[in-house]
Amino acid sequence: MPEFPKTERLCSQKIIDSLFAKGDKFISFPFSIRFMLCESEKDGADVLFSVPKRFIKKAVARNRIKRLLREAYRLQKDDFIKSLNLVNQRLHISITLIAQEEFTFEQMQGIIKDIFSKLYVRLQPK
Repeated sequence: MPEFPKTERLCSQKIIDSLFAKGDKFISFPFSIRFMLCESEKDGADVLFSVPKRFIKKAVARNRIKRLLREAYRLQKDDFIKSLNLVNQRLHISITLIAQEEFTFEQMQGIIKDIFSKLYVRLQPK
């Protein structure tokens, strides 16, 4: 059963600042994605989910969207990480809402699948 432990959440302010300063960015509407590969002993990915108050005013709605994002990510991350086959690299990802929409769980799963496919294409060597 897939899990989403604290060790896979992006919490370090240094890493977050570095991600927003040096990371690559693309938009998969209604989300903006920033990502960066870093050298590390551990393989896998660290993720940050953000739903700004600017777009969703009520905290209950922001928290619901983040819960749906985390669950959709948790269910699909294993296949994505295995397909990347990262060796001594860790992927840092930030997923930020950029629209004033609320979603169902099925919509969120489709969005996460789309984000993963676009990330996969961008991370492949050229």
